[in-house]
Amino acid sequence: MTPINPSTNKVDQSFLPISLKPSSSRFPISYADGVWDVVDSGSDLSSLTGNTGQFDQHAINELFSGQIKELLRSIAEIWDYIQGQPEHVDFSDDFGVDFN
Repeated sequence: MTPINPSTNKVDQSFLPISLKPSSSRFPISYADGVWDVVDSGSDLSSLTGNTGQFDQHAINELFSGQIKELLRSIAEIWDYIQGQPEHVDFSDDFGVDFN
């Protein structure tokens, strides 16, 4: 995954006519055409993206949806395998059949 910007440093914003700065980290400003997030080095998200820097939210959502889709496919494959196994009532029944 390639970041929009490889920098993990947020830009210091101080003038309203030039840019907008959120009042706190609890209330971030987001833009409809390019909401982004910073992926820090060593974070769980950086291990998924394979990179650090600024990523747009759509790319992160696509990454997550792909990972979830793969997980669900793997679970379905394992479940299909389990469902195909013979039904066991108890251990003694299974063990006795082997020696009769």
